Amino acid sequence: MWADHVRGDSTVGTVDKDYRIRIAEEGLGRRYEPADEHAELHAAAEGRGSDPDLSDRGLAAHSRTQNELAAAIEVAGFDPRSPKPEEPQFDIAWETPDAVWVAEVKSLTAANEMRQMHTAIGQVIDYAHRLDDVRPIRMMIAVERQPGSGHWVAECVKHAIVLTWPDEFPTAVHS
Repeated sequence: MWADHVRGDSTVGTVDKDYRIRIAEEGLGRRYEPADEHAELHAAAEGRGSDPDLSDRGLAAHSRTQNELAAAIEVAGFDPRSPKPEEPQFDIAWETPDAVWVAEVKSLTAANEMRQMHTAIGQVIDYAHRLDDVRPIRMMIAVERQPGSGHWVAECVKHAIVLTWPDEFPTAVHS
């Protein structure tokens, strides 16, 4: 009988499925596509499951927050971008003269804050890893409201992630 997989023995061989998107060669994303803030009407019909960002309230909050961030990016003089199909599926990204920014947007409730923040941190770190440019790749997590637990700000600072919410967007996009 053959094993389903081989783990931890490089003499058997390796498969490297990691990829990098070279921004200078490929260009970053595509024109920003505003999120449908009324998509909650469609989510239930599509049976989205238990993902907090895909529930009725969560999807509406996610879309609204993402569009507010895009507006703040435009007001700051930058061009918000949506991902191309072959790129990491970030929520929004933009380029400044000295950095490339990639952001993950999350809805938050008292009940889902920990899960949403854990997920967002992992996602934005992965997105930054997969994007490649001569400029630094900066990370942002944009949430619908200030997190209830203050330790998330410290955790994000530790990982060089800007954590922001709508009241702070104008300042955060200039960081």
